[in-house]
Amino acid sequence: MALIIKVVARTQAQVPLQNVMRAQVMVGKTLDKFELSEKKLVDHLNLARRNKSAESVAEVRQALDSFINQDPESSIGLAARFMRARAFEDGTFGEVQTDAALDDFIYLSERSAKFGSEGIIGYARVLLRKDSNRSNDVISLCREAVALDNNRCAMMIMGFVYENIMGNFSKAKYWYLRAWRNGMPWGMRFYAEIKLKERSLTLGVLAHCLATVTSPFMVLWRGCRFPFK
Repeated sequence: MALIIKVVARTQAQVPLQNVMRAQVMVGKTLDKFELSEKKLVDHLNLARRNKSAESVAEVRQALDSFINQDPESSIGLAARFMRARAFEDGTFGEVQTDAALDDFIYLSERSAKFGSEGIIGYARVLLRKDSNRSNDVISLCREAVALDNNRCAMMIMGFVYENIMGNFSKAKYWYLRAWRNGMPWGMRFYAEIKLKERSLTLGVLAHCLATVTSPFMVLWRGCRFPFK
């Protein structure tokens, strides 16, 4: 089961953000809704950064910290921690804070029975960025996420590691295709690129065409996600 956060944030400058942002946590069966709702907060943070509104960014950070500190083990506390970890990872608070993101994702990964595999995936993703020599550990985490709830991003990360770090195109293609079969449009696109690297021009072009044709239907079916997040 996945946690779903809905964040409603207005951007009126005269109203403090914490007074117009409310968070509701519910339990659902998919992770796509969670990401779409999380994106609303990230969009607001990015807007604040573009407008050079450090005060607005600080208010969002304060709101997330407040949810976490009030009850870190509650559903809303865990969901807020996830959103904070993503902000640390992407530098939304001003700069990338890899270690802080890693700490939050590890915390969530240890509570996967309640939170699902998103914490595990974040842990794997940040760990890979921090130290590419830990690729075996990343693979192990991704396998755990796939076993837990068939996480498509875990499949894509494994494909990426096998392709770009381990040089195992066979396993990379397997995981890209598995991700595609589970509704990840990017899977076929990355598979096609490997076929082109293998100088299989016909199959590579056909795979790209298939990705283009099927992507809109997959987005309708499973929603739109970045390949690794």
